[in-house]
Amino acid sequence: RRKTALDQARAVRAAAAQQLALANDAPCPTLTQLVEAKLLPPGGERDPWNQPFSIECTGDDVIVTSFGEDGEPGTDDDLRVPLSG
Repeated sequence: RRKTALDQARAVRAAAAQQLALANDAPCPTLTQLVEAKLLPPGGERDPWNQPFSIECTGDDVIVTSFGEDGEPGTDDDLRVPLSG
């Protein structure tokens, strides 16, 4: 499931980056906006544990996080793209 979550997070990140590139000065897109814009398939906004991904836009970067099996942010099972060092 962890590999699937990382693959899905990469797809969410790419969709968010594409949305940002299409809409100058737009705020960070939501998962709903990405699905409505058909940049993500329905269901693509949820990780393998059926929890929504988190999207954070910082400057020119987009960070997507799955809160892992426990669904709690800030725990050891969180998965983040890009991977933090």
